[in-house]
Amino acid sequence: MKKVLFLMFLLFLIGLGAANVNAQVTIGASAAPDKFSLLDLVTTNVQKGIHMPRLTTAQRNALIAATAADSTNAKGLAVFNTTTNCYDVWNGKQWLSLCDAINSLKITVQPAPFTFRRLYDSIADPNSPATATPVTLSVTATGNGTLSYKWYQTPRNINSTVHGAVLGTAATYSPPVTAWGMNSYYCVVSNGTDSIVSNIADVAIGCGAKTINGGWVIAMCQNLGAAPAPTALETTSFAVDTTSSDAKGWLFQWGRASDGHQFRSSLLASGPVDSLITQQIQPSDTLHYGKFITTTDAFTFIDWRSPQSTQSPGACPLGWMVPSQGTWAAIFNGVGTSNATSRLRSNDGYFNGFGLVILPDGVTPTLFLPYAGYRQRTGFIADVGVIGYYYTSSPAGNGTYITTLGGGFLDASNFGVRAAGTSVRCVKAL
Repeated sequence: MKKVLFLMFLLFLIGLGAANVNAQVTIGASAAPDKFSLLDLVTTNVQKGIHMPRLTTAQRNALIAATAADSTNAKGLAVFNTTTNCYDVWNGKQWLSLCDAINSLKITVQPAPFTFRRLYDSIADPNSPATATPVTLSVTATGNGTLSYKWYQTPRNINSTVHGAVLGTAATYSPPVTAWGMNSYYCVVSNGTDSIVSNIADVAIGCGAKTINGGWVIAMCQNLGAAPAPTALETTSFAVDTTSSDAKGWLFQWGRASDGHQFRSSLLASGPVDSLITQQIQPSDTLHYGKFITTTDAFTFIDWRSPQSTQSPGACPLGWMVPSQGTWAAIFNGVGTSNATSRLRSNDGYFNGFGLVILPDGVTPTLFLPYAGYRQRTGFIADVGVIGYYYTSSPAGNGTYITTLGGGFLDASNFGVRAAGTSVRCVKAL
C-alpha cells in the first residue's frame, strides 16, 4: 500500500510540473486521460519509465531542512536517493524512504555474541559429567505481519547458505550446555514476505580459547596439580609452597608420567637415565622413580634419558592430552614480540601481573595461564610469579617446543630443554 501511495505522489508531482496546465493531459498515446488522472502516462507506444531527480543523501538534505521556513510547503517533494538507492519523499517534517517500507522487518536486539559456561574439571575427576548454568539466546525483531523465528546452528563454513535442522521456533533458544566445546547459532526472523538473519552467537562450554579457524581449544581450567581454578579464572595466588596446591601446579620433565617427579618437593637423582626399553621410569628403578632427574651437561645433551625419544606420551589423564605446538600456535602467533597480546589472533587478552588472561570476546575470561615458573635441569626452581613455561608434545631437535609467557612476552614456539620441568595444561582429546 505504501508503494502505491508513493507512486501516486510521483505522478501527481510530474503532472503539476509538466506545464501550467489547467486540464488533464495524456502522454504516450492519442487518448483522453483516465478521469481520475491529471497526467496520464501511457506506455502503449513508448516503453519508458520516469526518472526522478537523482541526489545523494547530502544533496537531498541540503535541498530542504526541517527548520526551513518553507519546509511545510515542500511537503510531497520527491527525489531518488543515489546513496541509498531508494525514492525519498518529504512529508513536511522529515524525509521518508521507500526503503523503510521494503525493509520494515528489522532486528532491534541481537543475540549475545559470546556466552561462556564453565564445566567442572580437575586432575581428580576431569571427565565427570556436568551441567553448566543454562544459556538463553534471544532476539528482538519488529516488522509488519506475524513474525516467526527459526534457530539454526552455524556450519563450520560460515559462508554456507544452507540451513541445518531447526533447533527452536521462538524468540528465545536455550542450547545444550553439557558438552565441552563451542557452537555457534543464529536466528532467521520472517514475516511471511521477507526474512532477516541475526548475528552469530557463540556459546562456549568449558575453559579454552578461540582458534584462527573459528574453532575452540578445550582446555582444563588449571595446570595439572594446581588447586581448582576459582570462578573468576584470573584470580590466583602464589603461595611459597612445595606441594603446589595453589595456582602454580606441577612441573613435568618432557615425556614423563605422573610418578611423583613432578612435585616441586621431589627428590633429585643424577641422570641421564639409560632407558632403552621404555620411556617411563619403572617403580623397580628405585634410584630414579618418582625423582626429578638432573643433568649437568648443558650443551651436548639436554635430556633426562638416553637415548632420546621422539614421542611424548605425556601426563594428562584419559580423554585429555598435552597440547602440541600447533595447538598453541592456533591461539598464539609465532615468535615473541613486545606487543604480545596483539598476537592472540582470535582472542583478546592481557597480563594481570600473575599470568595471561584470555578473553575471546574482550570481556569474559575463559583461560588463565599463570606464571608458574619452571624447574631447571639442575633441579632448581626459578621464575615463579614471573614467567610461565608450558609443555608441548612437539619435539624440536634435541629439545622441545614450549609456550613461554611473561612480562609482555608471548612465544608459542620457544625452544625448551627436555630435562627441565615445565607446566602442563591439558587439552581435550577429540
